[in-house]
Amino acid sequence: MDVRIQIAIDLMKEDLSRELSFQELAQRVGLCLSRFQHLFNAETGASPRHYQRSLKLERARELLGTSLLSSKQVIARVGLKDRSHFEREFKKAYGMTPSECRAANLRTILRREYPKRAVAEITTHRQKQTQDSRRGHKIAETATR
Repeated sequence: MDVRIQIAIDLMKEDLSRELSFQELAQRVGLCLSRFQHLFNAETGASPRHYQRSLKLERARELLGTSLLSSKQVIARVGLKDRSHFEREFKKAYGMTPSECRAANLRTILRREYPKRAVAEITTHRQKQTQDSRRGHKIAETATR
């Protein structure tokens, strides 16, 4: 990969919440904007804007899968502003919503963040809630017959 493009990518990754203009990136690597965009596209197969968006989405997925940050906090950390647009783009990129991603990774996060005993208690509590809601549903079914 061209060293100048690698430097630009590293600058993008450095602080995803900071919106670097592509003009500024081009200047920092010693290229005019049009040459920078052309070279970037040739080297990565994506425009600088799409590449930066994919970096932000990937970091958001990482945060959702490894932290207990709220969606709002994740969106702010990766420098996005519109929650509904983020959720649409996330689902398009990964085939699941941010909340589905969080749910899929919740047990792993809890194990790392909390002692094993606490995870067992939370899991047991959730299982009880599920069983209670199933019982309530069965009771409601028999009551309507």
